[in-house]
Amino acid sequence: MDDFGAALRKKNAFCRLSPRKRRFLEEMSTLMSGKDPMQCVQIFLAFHMRMENEGIRFTPDESALMRDCLLEMLPERDRSRIEWMLGR
Repeated sequence: MDDFGAALRKKNAFCRLSPRKRRFLEEMSTLMSGKDPMQCVQIFLAFHMRMENEGIRFTPDESALMRDCLLEMLPERDRSRIEWMLGR
């Protein structure tokens, strides 16, 4: 499984995020490091709830960036199930 943070940093859209959003995603990435796919999905979903609680709003494109990076790091066998869970 690839690293979520590494996948994010490869994307130009990540560099265009505000510093607050980048820090938030870096924190999420650190928590995901070394975890199995389902744990990463749980962290991802928990951070979405936290974002709402803290008033952090991502544009649809920014949300797609996060979702795509999450899916990229997952083994192929898990992707379709996770896509379904995320409502993609």
